[in-house]
Amino acid sequence: MASSTRQIVAWFFLILRFVFLTFGPWFVHLLIADVLLSALLPFAFIFPTHTYHLASAIAESVWRGVQRLCEEYNGADIIIAGDELPRGESAIVVANHNEWSDFYLIQAMAIRSGMLGRCRWFAKKALKWVPVLGWGLLVMGMPLVSRRWAEDKEEMERLFSGIKEGRWPVCMYS
Repeated sequence: MASSTRQIVAWFFLILRFVFLTFGPWFVHLLIADVLLSALLPFAFIFPTHTYHLASAIAESVWRGVQRLCEEYNGADIIIAGDELPRGESAIVVANHNEWSDFYLIQAMAIRSGMLGRCRWFAKKALKWVPVLGWGLLVMGMPLVSRRWAEDKEEMERLFSGIKEGRWPVCMYS
């Protein structure tokens, strides 16, 4: 019986080691980014433009890591055909998001247009209450919605007024 328990523990640590060596550095990067974004929250009200640009740089580092996992680690070959995307130009993209793989395609397009750090995704309103993650979403200017227009109208006005008044470049995905 002790031998089988040791085997189970050995397998557990082997799997844990594999997960840490494979994803550990990315998880640490994500945690540091979330802490940095959370630390920016008080400054978002005082220096909204500077905070937006700094949050965009932090977000870009995380999303590049996610994209690297997809393309390099998982071997995805993303091919984009059609007209060249304008570099650095703000856009609102409406995508028929069916699967998680859509996320990587959209990010690949954002990289090619130089807008990866400026990507903003519609997210569930309840996420703003998640410590660290929610604060980061608020600082980055993610639109946090409930999917009910009467409740979301004020959030949309807040979001787009910041983009319009601050003349912030953005690539908004719905």
